[in-house]
Amino acid sequence: MKNTSSGPIRTAVLVVLGLIWLAPVYLLIVNAAKPVDGYDAGTVWKPEGFALLANFADAWDKAALGGTLLATTLYSVVAPVLAVLIGAAAGYAIVVLRLRRGFLWFVFIFGGTIFPMQMVLMPLFSGYASSGLYDTKLGMVIVYTAISVPFSAFVMRNFFTGIARSVFEAAIVDGGGLFRIFRSIYLPMAGSALAAIFILQATFVWNDLLLGLTLSQSDSVRPIMPALTGLQSTYGGAALPTVLAGGLLVSLPTVVLFLAAQRFFSRGLALGQFWSRRISMAQQPHATPGGGVVEDGPGAVVVTGGAAGIGRGAVERFVRAGARVFVLDRDADALAALTAELGDQVTGLRVDVGDREALAVVAGQVSEALAGGGLSALVCAAGVQRYGTVVDTRYSVYDEVMAVNVGGVFFACQAFVPLLPRGGSVVVVSSVQAYAAQHGVAAYSMGKGALLSLVRAMAVDHAADGIRVNAVCPGSVDTPMLRTSAAEFAGDRSTDEVVAEWGRSHPLGRVATPAEVADVIHFLTSPAAAFVTGADLKVDGGLTAGLAVLLPEDER
Repeated sequence: MKNTSSGPIRTAVLVVLGLIWLAPVYLLIVNAAKPVDGYDAGTVWKPEGFALLANFADAWDKAALGGTLLATTLYSVVAPVLAVLIGAAAGYAIVVLRLRRGFLWFVFIFGGTIFPMQMVLMPLFSGYASSGLYDTKLGMVIVYTAISVPFSAFVMRNFFTGIARSVFEAAIVDGGGLFRIFRSIYLPMAGSALAAIFILQATFVWNDLLLGLTLSQSDSVRPIMPALTGLQSTYGGAALPTVLAGGLLVSLPTVVLFLAAQRFFSRGLALGQFWSRRISMAQQPHATPGGGVVEDGPGAVVVTGGAAGIGRGAVERFVRAGARVFVLDRDADALAALTAELGDQVTGLRVDVGDREALAVVAGQVSEALAGGGLSALVCAAGVQRYGTVVDTRYSVYDEVMAVNVGGVFFACQAFVPLLPRGGSVVVVSSVQAYAAQHGVAAYSMGKGALLSLVRAMAVDHAADGIRVNAVCPGSVDTPMLRTSAAEFAGDRSTDEVVAEWGRSHPLGRVATPAEVADVIHFLTSPAAAFVTGADLKVDGGLTAGLAVLLPEDER
């Protein structure tokens, strides 16, 4: 029985904790807004008057915040940016380039953080004084960058560890240089993580007091927090409302930064959880062998050609399983109708799968949308049916069939397989015509056969990454494409009559529904198929099981 009493208790606890956290903020704002004249420390909880702007101005003048604000802004932007880039480069070198003794380098970079800052203040001060870096902006940028690099390197090393090695290998095969791969592939993939690191480090630099007090003294160099302490020094003599107003004023930039970049910060934290989980799976490959849509939660799925036919059946099946589905199709109207019908779980993306560059752009959009999690599966269902022998098939028809049915699958896998975690799955929709052809489908049959070879090659290539690749080979399925073909050959008959006739050629006596094929697709992406890869599964109602020759007594 569900315990319904815990809800109000949980809510009450959260409300109490929220009030406790907000109490200091309330006191800060209320007392910073009080007039300096007649300030009564005995009424700290009670608002009295409003002199916040006047107190802001008083704090600005007495603490000389103008110069320190510019200097602190410089430190809080330049040092975190440098730290993020250096940390990302270190993580890339250690993990991706497999730097010799990379772990020892990582320990060397990160190990210094175990010592308290107070231990290095005197040596740091002596070194700065003797080198001419004391009380200089360059010196402050250097020390803030150095302090920020270890954390950045730690996060980026963990992040890059979770990216499949095949991403780097594929880029090398494509002719990419090491720096270009880092700049064009790894940095964009880590965008949200880099943003989260920047926000954390910028906040640290802005709020620093200890290093600013030790290594600077002039108003144009020292950070804003040491300048703020002057309001309460022996000779400062500022009233408490002025001091509190100064504290509130210098806190506003970091609050604004966090609110403005909250989306990136949240995604960066979620990415850390996602990649940590993926690393754990990689270290314990037998703990969760299947991964996939069911065991790992709803997950997310990309379906090409998902606005109609078998692709739409797959979309509906994954939606019922609770997955988030990205539907790729070139039919804008069908996409709009599908997303309107199935709701927020479905995201429609208009693209021609034969356009490699357009697919790469869409993959980037999906990657950005999934920054809080991973892609569980890719289903390649886009396809076209065209008729003709090798003699009468026009080149434009051949080119279209190859571009969509073969190139569309190849390019979709090229774009989305790098987004799949360990336990991810690819399902390619081929056809029974990969095994046995009907008359006049030379290009179509050729393309479907090529897909089975591609599936086997990918299954071998990506097995080490824990990614499974399989194909489904349907017979006749009641889709808009089948009915278009039926109408073309109907003559005096109705389309339903032709579809029924084609169904009778299957031993089960009918054509399949898209939902029946979709169930098999879903199975192949689930943990139940954890040891299935490189397979081509026929969903043909027994069509390829028998011979077309009938004995006399079997004739109907």
